[in-house]
Amino acid sequence: MSSSGALPRGVLTVSEGKSGGFVRLRVVGELDLATAPMLQERLDQLREQKLRVQLDLSSVEFIDSTGIRVLFRAVKEGRERGWPLQIEAALAPQVRRVLDILRLEEFIVGGGREPV
Repeated sequence: MSSSGALPRGVLTVSEGKSGGFVRLRVVGELDLATAPMLQERLDQLREQKLRVQLDLSSVEFIDSTGIRVLFRAVKEGRERGWPLQIEAALAPQVRRVLDILRLEEFIVGGGREPV
């Protein structure tokens, strides 16, 4: 680990706790092709258990299209199936930028309609 406290490149950690009736997942590191399946698997498990989930992306250092797809799918399925999933508005700047470029921030964070 570097002296800045950053994770080594290509690493993702997901820590889990309880907060206000939600299972809170704090995602740290790179959410990409190599690491996104880990988050997807945990979200699928929580959805199947019908547990309320709060996702903290404030420490995501990098996100690619695979990571965006995981988020989009989780939000979409949550709305379609009545699964309570919240993505905290405090996003890492790089995540906010990608969502803004793709015009997905309102959909992913704000509870808006699916983009056209």
